[in-house]
Amino acid sequence: MKNTILLADDDEINIKLLEALLAPEGYSLVFAKDGKEALERLDSSGANLVLLDLMLPKLSGFEVLKRIRGDGKYAALPVIIITALKDRDNMKKGLSLGADDYISKPFDTNELLYKVAAQLKMNSFRKQSDRISALISSLASLNEGVIITDGDFVPTNVNSKARELLGMEDVPVDLMKFFREQFDTKVTPGPRRAGFLLQHKHSGVNNQLLSLIIEPVKAKEACPECYVFILNKQYGWK
Repeated sequence: MKNTILLADDDEINIKLLEALLAPEGYSLVFAKDGKEALERLDSSGANLVLLDLMLPKLSGFEVLKRIRGDGKYAALPVIIITALKDRDNMKKGLSLGADDYISKPFDTNELLYKVAAQLKMNSFRKQSDRISALISSLASLNEGVIITDGDFVPTNVNSKARELLGMEDVPVDLMKFFREQFDTKVTPGPRRAGFLLQHKHSGVNNQLLSLIIEPVKAKEACPECYVFILNKQYGWK
């Protein structure tokens, strides 16, 4: 069964380029040229992922993202925002509003295809009834860095990619303390999915920009039973 991607962009050149890159990969594509149309198409298309330009007419990409994350039906839908090259402020804002990742214009083909495939793969885990067990069993095969912690942020599972990206020799007892000591960004998990950009404090130690998505996985009780931390290296940054 084909995955469906909603492309929300008002630039005809970008739409044609994205179509040329994604269609040969077997994805079914749906298009929207403004924010209002994007929300309408989302309801009718059954999209598995949204590629969302932030500078849309009628409703901005930021507003579209807010409405997607505010709708329980789409709260876990993967959204990749499209930004101008190295527009860090919009990247941060988009991630803070619940975007899963971003790509920059002009598009890097490898980056685009990798991130789309990665988000669709992660979404397949979210849909499984026992998604944590499914995720744990697949940690070694993932290209993303993944850390699973308990509700007190004590790591219970860390894959090798996460160790590599974080320069982590030993697994810390307190993951939040590790982030405070190693990175400039204030990482603050909450009751909903949150995103951050991480820059290492110490030059020369894996000194690259990383995106971090934190997703609470809730049990039937009110508090999360665990958190999933998903890390990716960002292309074009040192």
